Amino acid sequence: MKPPWAREGLVGLGKGWAIGSLAWRRALAEEHAARALITGLPRTERMELREASWQANLAAGLAESRKLPSDLKTKPVKPAWKIDLALQVRRQSKASISWLVENLDFGSPATVRVYRLHPRRVKN
Repeated sequence: MKPPWAREGLVGLGKGWAIGSLAWRRALAEEHAARALITGLPRTERMELREASWQANLAAGLAESRKLPSDLKTKPVKPAWKIDLALQVRRQSKASISWLVENLDFGSPATVRVYRLHPRRVKN
């Protein structure tokens, strides 16, 4: 006989994370990635969910490119793979340019804006 919580469909709630933790927000963002964010949420919660989604997209892009987060701290600051990654994350998750600049270790927002508009200017 199944326990009451299993009969009610509450399976998988014991994943080792607490509600409100970073792991919980990331799991929630991945689960609801295809859904529009609910406008009734407070602004801070909407931003946390968006940023968790952006972070998940960045992690997936790094894995797909076979790069490590430490590779983002490269010299020169603007290698082609990093520009491509920024454009991919922006296209897939609508990440803000300021977030991309900070998390991909670009020099300034103008860098991403220029390459977003003129991707052929990228030099290796």
